[in-house]
Amino acid sequence: MKTMQNGGADGLWSREKSILLTRVCVDVFLVCAVLMMVSGPWMVRDFLARIGGGRIMGAGSGAYGLLLALGIGCGAAAVWMLWEMRLFLRRLSLGEVFTERNVRSLRQISWACLCGGCLTIAVGVLYALFYVLVGGAALFMMLVVRVVKNAFEAAVLMKDELDYTV
Repeated sequence: MKTMQNGGADGLWSREKSILLTRVCVDVFLVCAVLMMVSGPWMVRDFLARIGGGRIMGAGSGAYGLLLALGIGCGAAAVWMLWEMRLFLRRLSLGEVFTERNVRSLRQISWACLCGGCLTIAVGVLYALFYVLVGGAALFMMLVVRVVKNAFEAAVLMKDELDYTV
């Protein structure tokens, strides 16, 4: 039976490589999120032209401004989440696992998912129903992160109690 000490792949894959791959992916998504926010005005104009305006509002300037604001809000939530993930992964690579700082990062990640999910649902209600599903997925991710955060928080408390016991 293979153990997790060698990564489960005969040493070809390790914990460090996994964290490095995740950090690279987070960095790529962070750059993409920033680029999408910068190109937001063009993306919103193209989106409104393709769908013919919102379901509640037409294709007027009010629809453009509202969608741009919602998109920038979603982008800001994504950047916030990815930045916290980056900090979390850096601490994991340094061997800091069950710490209060990691619990705080997980809490911030869950709040960012909540903000992004709610804003995306608003886009779905106003413009295209597909985005309600995307927002729902973000809210589901928020719940998953909250469960992990609660587990980390309990582990930190147990670790602190054990440190004081010894």
